[in-house]
Amino acid sequence: MRIGIVCAGDSEVAPFLSMLNETSVTEKSLLKFYEGKIENRDVVTLFSGVCKVNAAIAVQILIDIYKCDIIINARTARGIDERLLIWWFQQKLPIMM
Repeated sequence: MRIGIVCAGDSEVAPFLSMLNETSVTEKSLLKFYEGKIENRDVVTLFSGVCKVNAAIAVQILIDIYKCDIIINARTARGIDERLLIWWFQQKLPIMM
């Protein structure tokens, strides 16, 4: 199973990049895709830039080229409450602190 993580900005993708092991970087359609492993799971992450069209392009590439089974839209341009815990690797539901 491969997980794709889409972030709107570079500061939003930074925490995921620091968690990636065995990282490789590729460019497609002016986007940088970071591949690696988090908790022994295959992950591809990137920042798409702000706008629904950019996110749609990024998600389509994650599906078509990287064959991601799960797509996560992380943070939504800082629109998600910081207290929301989203750690899918531990298979917990998001809960408020």
